Amino acid sequence: MRRKGFAASAVVLLMLLVTTMACFAEAIVEVDDSVEEQTVLKGTKTVIKVFETTDMHGYIIDASSMNEETFQYRLAYLANVVNQARAEYDDVILLNGGNNYEGTPVSNLLKGAAIRAAFDLMDYDGTAMGNHEFDWDNIKYRINADAEGTIGTYEVGSFKGDSDVPVLASNLYYKATGEGKEIAVDTSARGTGTLKAE
Repeated sequence: MRRKGFAASAVVLLMLLVTTMACFAEAIVEVDDSVEEQTVLKGTKTVIKVFETTDMHGYIIDASSMNEETFQYRLAYLANVVNQARAEYDDVILLNGGNNYEGTPVSNLLKGAAIRAAFDLMDYDGTAMGNHEFDWDNIKYRINADAEGTIGTYEVGSFKGDSDVPVLASNLYYKATGEGKEIAVDTSARGTGTLKAE
């Protein structure tokens, strides 16, 4: 299990490295046609704000230890920070490194549906799979990717949805057959405002 968690983290770190390198590349970038006419010149700087979460373990609200030094902000706080960044910058990327669901009573009882809903509403650009994504039956509870390679459907009371957040795992195969998996995708291409990474 440790190897799977490491692999998921490595995927996210690789995505962050590529994104950082793209900030300094002196090349013409693809411009989204839906954005007003722009000129992107060689050597110009583009600010890309990157946010990454990991090991959410079902925590949607802040987890207070009553000690300011160890206080941990969770998705409720982060959603506000990301929305502020999206209002100020054209290019904002929001990623998650895995270990999303198992941990809190609400998440455990709903088999991760509340976190899937939160990731969808926050418009994550992608999430990797951590070792705890294998704690429950992935197919039965729609925990990881559906047929489109995105986070599975969710239902929290009368609130229902189907996310388009990609679930990434490039080295996940069935041990017995060596065949590819049906609960994640290898890659994803997403646009962020004016830029598109593939």
